[in-house]
Amino acid sequence: MKTKLNIIILIFAFLIINIFNPIVSSSLFINNGIIKQNNQYINLTAEEAWNLLNDSSNGIQIPIDVRTNNEWRTEHINTPKPENPRHHNFYDWSDQNILTQFLNKYNGNEIIVYCRSGSRSVSAINILIDNGFNGIIYNLLGGINDWKNNGLPTKPNLAPMPPNIYGEINGRSGENYEYIFNSYDFEDDEIYYYINWSDNTSEEWIGPYSSSSDLTLVHNWTEQGTYLIKAKAKDIYGDESNWSTYEINMPLKNNYCYLKSFNNIIDRLYLIMFFIKFYNTLLIHF
Repeated sequence: MKTKLNIIILIFAFLIINIFNPIVSSSLFINNGIIKQNNQYINLTAEEAWNLLNDSSNGIQIPIDVRTNNEWRTEHINTPKPENPRHHNFYDWSDQNILTQFLNKYNGNEIIVYCRSGSRSVSAINILIDNGFNGIIYNLLGGINDWKNNGLPTKPNLAPMPPNIYGEINGRSGENYEYIFNSYDFEDDEIYYYINWSDNTSEEWIGPYSSSSDLTLVHNWTEQGTYLIKAKAKDIYGDESNWSTYEINMPLKNNYCYLKSFNNIIDRLYLIMFFIKFYNTLLIHF
């Protein structure tokens, strides 16, 4: 009796495996040791992702961090350019315009989506698939937690570099002068600028501007003197650079000022000559 029961169990198991094997095969298969699911995205372990991101000969894979701004600012994976991570908070994708911008930027690329533990990354991937993303999508299993558990490197958000300043160092007060400001952000984040003109005027956090792009401003110092232009940059996460400085001299007055003074002198001479002529006329008559 027991032998017959074992035979029935074996037959049942055989039928189950053969009936469901085509389903398993169509939704799950192995490609070069990497598990691919649903023919829509590829699951990667932390070690597999690290190997991909340190070898550009296999193509460029771009890590996409879909966590919140504070999570990214505190810590994110550290991989070399051009396969360095980019931050896109997937909660912002509820705005269709922001989602469309992401699709336009990354369509046709290979992206590795990751979050803290692997849950939000799958939700983000499903949004991309539902909206017609046409690149290759990888999902980092276990997120940044598993990445760190494997001893792989992370880093915090880095502030932009202090801005470079270009422009005239000598000039005339009362005239307009053009100055160029340029800062670089290590994660290619957009940048805001704070400019202090050292004459009780300033430009407070204007922007955002793309990393490494030029900001051109025009300024006019109304008084003669030596001025120290001060500038600093901050990224969209609020991390600020140190100040950079640029000393300029306005030793000369605007020609208009000289002309005005000269006209005042001429006017006074005419007035003196009038009084002299009037005085001589009085002397003749009296």
